[in-house]
Amino acid sequence: MPFMRDECSPGRRIVVEEFFAGFLNETQQSHFFSAISLVGITAYDIDDLRMRLAAINALDRDAFVALLGGIFEHSPWVAAASWQARPFASVDALHAAMVAAVDHQGEARQLELLRAHSELAGKAAIRGELTDDSAQEQAGAGLDRCSPEEFARLQALNAAYNAKFGFPFIIAVKGLDRAGIVQQFATRLEHDPATEFREALAS
Repeated sequence: MPFMRDECSPGRRIVVEEFFAGFLNETQQSHFFSAISLVGITAYDIDDLRMRLAAINALDRDAFVALLGGIFEHSPWVAAASWQARPFASVDALHAAMVAAVDHQGEARQLELLRAHSELAGKAAIRGELTDDSAQEQAGAGLDRCSPEEFARLQALNAAYNAKFGFPFIIAVKGLDRAGIVQQFATRLEHDPATEFREALAS
């Protein structure tokens, strides 16, 4: 049975809201301006949220996925599955469609989504392989400025968490500092696997 939830993922909601507020990374900007040109909307028009929604609602599936495929970490299939729910009347409606697309998958696909995330202050961060959004989120929480002791603690938590649950620790880091993240990390490590699967998918 797939895991179904009543509340939307707070971390992905933030990404969707920031997208509509105009905080696009370079890749998104390129896709977005290419997309709006296809539907006859000018750069001046996109300052209006309604016009942004109109542009997205008018996109074909490929353009929609190219633009929004990165909202769920390395999982463009979420955007692809959400496209058929257009037209979206609001930002919340778009986000809810994406969450529903995840919820209606089986546990194997949901686990695949969880495993697509990078560890906090992990090897991908060290090698500079994080997505733009993930890099910004981790930097915003100060995870790129860990002391040697904090870094060692996070590496130990990453290893213990992955060994127990089989996927990386996922949390909406916005608004948290390093100490708060470590505290949440340690607390959730005490969960049983079923509880933590639900927690991670809802993060």
